[in-house]
Amino acid sequence: MARFKVGIQLQPQHTTMVDLREAWRAADAMGADSIWTWDHFYPLYGEPDGTHFEGWVTLTTMAADTTSAKVGMLVTGNTYRNPELLADMARTLDHVSDGRAYLGLGAGWFERDYSEYGYEFGTAGSRLRELEASLERIVARLGKLNPAPVGGLPILIGGGGEKVTLRIVARFADAWNTFGPPENFAHKNAVLDQWCADLGRDPAEIERTVGISGGEVDNVEAYLEAGATHLILMTGAEGPFDLTDLQRLIDLRDAWPVPPHPKVAHVVQPAEAGEPAFGRWGRGKSLLREANGCSILVGWSSPPSCDRSPTGPARSRWPVSAPFPSPSRCRRSCPTAPWPGGARSPWSAPAPPASP
Repeated sequence: MARFKVGIQLQPQHTTMVDLREAWRAADAMGADSIWTWDHFYPLYGEPDGTHFEGWVTLTTMAADTTSAKVGMLVTGNTYRNPELLADMARTLDHVSDGRAYLGLGAGWFERDYSEYGYEFGTAGSRLRELEASLERIVARLGKLNPAPVGGLPILIGGGGEKVTLRIVARFADAWNTFGPPENFAHKNAVLDQWCADLGRDPAEIERTVGISGGEVDNVEAYLEAGATHLILMTGAEGPFDLTDLQRLIDLRDAWPVPPHPKVAHVVQPAEAGEPAFGRWGRGKSLLREANGCSILVGWSSPPSCDRSPTGPARSRWPVSAPFPSPSRCRRSCPTAPWPGGARSPWSAPAPPASP
């Protein structure tokens, strides 16, 4: 398991759809962990009336064109779409991508988007209040959709406001995005951890992503020390995209030393009686336990999902920091580990030998 993940944002301005499609196919083949675009209606820099494409159609095309990288919007302007509609769009994107989608969301800030397209711009405070209200509605709608998302559909929230935005992140997000420099990221990261403590949220449940420029690729270590786990290269172009910096970042990821992990057992437990199936549209609680010298990642879930779960597939989402290589594979490497309460796992398949 790599020490950090590598992503790229391909900005849909001053370019063509042909160049965008070639770029995300190439990034996927290179081994990028995630590929993103943005949700604006006009260029953010360069010629203000230059070429530009709508974000969600662009993102859906990206999902259909790629096979491995996760895909997402960095980030969706919250008030550009009805929250229930956005939930349905994201769920559908998750199916198009075969479970590789993020739902990226932010309060919005680019006034021209609002004025040209007839949305009320309001104030920073009013947009944040709308973001929180929309997230409540999105979570509720995702729990009602049929079929449900096929992947975890993690919610990513972008922003760094310490009084409101990071509180909303601690309440709702599975991933968070902001920008550098590393000292700024470290400070915001600590504020987010404090909000998690205040709200009773495990901070390890929130993936820490940071947007970086090509000039910051050599500063990876500082971002990792600041708490980032997923570095996203913000990339624009005029014509074909230059993916040289992405390759450099991938090479650093692949060469980066990974500290040894303890032996791990992955245990999936059925939902408690009366617990809503899948909790938040497929995410259950999770915790890390110790037993017989193994770290045990224990999740609560209901079927259907991983075929090695005692009741059917598990759809819980696990802490990013948990020392487990891939929760979706439903493996265990410590055959002596008990179930919670001392019961043995009913898996019939033989477990691999414990790693030393």
